[in-house]
Amino acid sequence: MRPYIEAYRRRIPFETYKYQAEIIEKGQVLYEFNREQSIALAQCCADASEI
Repeated sequence: MRPYIEAYRRRIPFETYKYQAEIIEKGQVLYEFNREQSIALAQCCADASEI
């Protein structure tokens, strides 16, 4: 549900978001997003462990 919340916050027209969701369902954008999130999470954990 989170992407829908983000779309609402940014006031993205629903039809535009629906089109983006179709691309995500194909896995290409989703893969890129997950990869970026994993890198960001790993970096965050590394930063936290140094404190």
